[in-house]
Amino acid sequence: MSRTPFRFRPLLAVAATVVAAVSVAGCTHDERRPRTEVFEESGKVLPRQDIVMVRDDLVRGKLVFYGPALLRPDFPEVARGGYRLRSEMDKASGAVTHWVDLRWHWTGSGIDYWVAAQEERTVTNESGAERQERIIPVPLGVAQMDVGVCSPFIWIGCDHDDEISAQVTEDMLRTAPEEGLRVRFRMQHGRDYVARMPLTHVKAQLVTIDGWRPQPPRN
Repeated sequence: MSRTPFRFRPLLAVAATVVAAVSVAGCTHDERRPRTEVFEESGKVLPRQDIVMVRDDLVRGKLVFYGPALLRPDFPEVARGGYRLRSEMDKASGAVTHWVDLRWHWTGSGIDYWVAAQEERTVTNESGAERQERIIPVPLGVAQMDVGVCSPFIWIGCDHDDEISAQVTEDMLRTAPEEGLRVRFRMQHGRDYVARMPLTHVKAQLVTIDGWRPQPPRN
């Protein structure tokens, strides 16, 4: 199971990386991405675009689509945690796999392990009178774990930087509710983290992918 390295960087570093990638590796941005709007507390409307980056992986014969990175607001350092949507298209067959990439910084004793992930959404029954949670397990990718500085006393208070992915189906994306795509990652000792992809980001990802799908030959 292949996996693209996943790193969050400060805004200027991201901009520099994108410019360099476009000029050197021939990366492409899809101009057909949809336009969305951001509403501030003041009520002012700011135009914005959900940018989906497209990278041509010549080695593996794939197109890789990276959705916008959503950073954890409780982290003072941008690089310490967040999540994004990633899709990989086989250029020969057009088959696409979708992933939710999570980078999580946490502090604790010992080492914990990612053991499960699940897609969650609130659904309404046939009568429309009752809403309930629908949970579908999804497979995990290969985790990368990095233990940083620890307390000098018995492995207590270590800084951990973990990276993990969960594979979601295209049907989950195309039928995502108004609240967007919600994936919960669970660790062995009870820690969990919920990644929430806004519906605008999910739609932007699908529109971009559809624009790059191989077209059937015309008769």
